[in-house]
Amino acid sequence: MKNDGYGFTEISNHLNRNGYSIKNGNSFSCSYVSSILKNKNEIDDVDNQF
Repeated sequence: MKNDGYGFTEISNHLNRNGYSIKNGNSFSCSYVSSILKNKNEIDDVDNQF
């Protein structure tokens, strides 16, 4: 969704509307979505030597 131009708030609202929750049962927040995507980008960084 982020690649389609949706913001963190729109993504978190979509996840919450569709019944998804984070591991402790709380709903998604835009900051939580931001953290997930930031971590994903770091993992996908193939040039990272660590």
